[in-house]
Amino acid sequence: MAEDDLAAVQATIDAAIASMQAYMESVSGEPASREDAAIAIHNYATPRSVFDDEQLSLEQAVKYTVNARRRYQALDETAEHEWEGEEARLRPALAALAEWSDFGGQALRHHHMAALWMSAFRYGQGMTQFFGQDAGLEMRGKRETDPRLDTRVFAADHVLQLNREDPENWPMAEGTFKAVGALYNLSGSRVRDFLYSKEGKRILPLLRDH
Repeated sequence: MAEDDLAAVQATIDAAIASMQAYMESVSGEPASREDAAIAIHNYATPRSVFDDEQLSLEQAVKYTVNARRRYQALDETAEHEWEGEEARLRPALAALAEWSDFGGQALRHHHMAALWMSAFRYGQGMTQFFGQDAGLEMRGKRETDPRLDTRVFAADHVLQLNREDPENWPMAEGTFKAVGALYNLSGSRVRDFLYSKEGKRILPLLRDH
């Protein structure tokens, strides 16, 4: 591509980013950076989550980006009060990554990626025993881990989806819990108990749209 063509593409991209910044500020009432605008455009151009190939509308992409920015700012502010040094930078980055699919699978903020990269680089080079050790994270003991948690989450969420789509055929009853549980190699009671548990009530809403 000739330099003149590249310059024209650059001008178009710069104009699109500036237009997106202005639009985001108009709908959110908050300042929007070039990074915010670029992430909204990226959100619009990529699948909304790891679970399907559905594309976001531009309006949805902006909504996700604004909500994610507010959420990430809150994570950063909390980390500043609860941790120090590199741990205060890595903790909110990990939380943002854990919620990646909750906001349309958008790119993380640059400072979060920088914190994740540093720990990943050190682990990859054999400088640490486990990811995050350099920032002060500690390895969990076996009794503190729950490898089947995601299975219970997906099963309970499956029940909720079926009930929303067809409550007559999929009522919140034993038969539904048992049928869905069989798909995940869980008993119906395990699915039911998790859905109504304090942990389930905390986690399951995170799978819904923001």
